[in-house]
Amino acid sequence: MLKLYAKAWIFKQRVMDRISKLRSSEEGATIAEYALVLTVVVVGLILVLQQLTTTLQSKILEIVTEISNAKNP
Repeated sequence: MLKLYAKAWIFKQRVMDRISKLRSSEEGATIAEYALVLTVVVVGLILVLQQLTTTLQSKILEIVTEISNAKNP
């Protein structure tokens, strides 16, 4: 019984050591920061492309209207 308790205690210590190493790791924070920056850039890019799409649609519609008016004086 004592051997089983000792093995369980050692296993618990190893798991706790691994968890504490993960908490103190700077690499995880760096990945999170990159993900946050990437998210902000993607959202900004989507907003810019939406505005560009709206502008291009209105310009194309204006050109088509001018062409139609030129054909039908």
